[in-house]
Amino acid sequence: MKMTINDISPVTLKSMAHYNRTVNGIKTTSREKVNEALRNGCGIQEINYILRYPEVMLCDLSNPEYPLNLCDNETIIECFDLINSLLGEKIKNTNFTRIYGDNLKSEIAINGPTKEELINFKTEVLNEVYERMNIYSKVCLDLYNARGIHQIRSIDSASSVARAQYENLINKYKEIIISENSYSNIKLFNLNKIYQNHRVWSDISQIAESKLFILTAGLPLSLGYINSTQDANIYFTEIHRQNDPNQIYKKCEFNIIYPTLTKTNSIVIIDKIYTGGSIKLAEARIKESMNVNVLKIGLFPKAYESLKHVDYVVYAGRLIKTIDILNNFNEHNWHYKTLFFEKEGV
Repeated sequence: MKMTINDISPVTLKSMAHYNRTVNGIKTTSREKVNEALRNGCGIQEINYILRYPEVMLCDLSNPEYPLNLCDNETIIECFDLINSLLGEKIKNTNFTRIYGDNLKSEIAINGPTKEELINFKTEVLNEVYERMNIYSKVCLDLYNARGIHQIRSIDSASSVARAQYENLINKYKEIIISENSYSNIKLFNLNKIYQNHRVWSDISQIAESKLFILTAGLPLSLGYINSTQDANIYFTEIHRQNDPNQIYKKCEFNIIYPTLTKTNSIVIIDKIYTGGSIKLAEARIKESMNVNVLKIGLFPKAYESLKHVDYVVYAGRLIKTIDILNNFNEHNWHYKTLFFEKEGV
């Protein structure tokens, strides 16, 4: 496969150790293209890493954490607003920064140099908020009906159907990994927790005949879905629009649909959503292989604009048609109002 101008950029390399001897070369972020260039006789000039700080979510209206996910809507909003009002002062004189984006209404998140310090800060803030609100006295739901769905179930307690799906996927994914020595660094191979059983999985099972989950976030989601419904008509693909944490360990991309997509009447793509870009790419990948009715579910949306790119969302533990949100609410109030929108999207 020949490299195209979209995959690489030309660079000029000057060696001060060799009287400014100047040669041409290329720059690429693709491991696949690096391997191809090495086969063509190129030599590695420089290795450069760009690392993101770890981050933690303090509060997410689209997917509240325990114990807030077991509370009523008014309590969830009160807690979110209280965290919002306290954070500015508390984050001063720390190494942390609040994460901002374009109209990301439903989340309060921070990042910083060390994960342990972020978690300690989160615990301190939430403990104060929960104490002020006497939060545990306001718990009124069980986990199956919770307003948030989380990765809290041990994979060891998953059904045999879910565990078989996991083993099949992992064995296939290992085919593209350069060395077994990398296995301990790849999260897919070291999964301990899957998503809890929840009413929303049953709702999703009725949407389409087949389900496609996008790796890597989609793996624990899919296993939670399978464990709850025993529906094994599941497919996987991998899409990374900006950063692939496993790129340095791979021979090539996992840009297939696995297992091979055979005849199906309908398929639904299920993935966490910010902009909806990954879901759109997955849809295009499906349509390359067959002409089929494709539906899209965005989990835990953060921006109003993203709702326009999917058919359904899972918001605070409820499956809702996006058209119902878009027709009833606006970009300024949707993140609060959708909490009270109980009409199911099935």
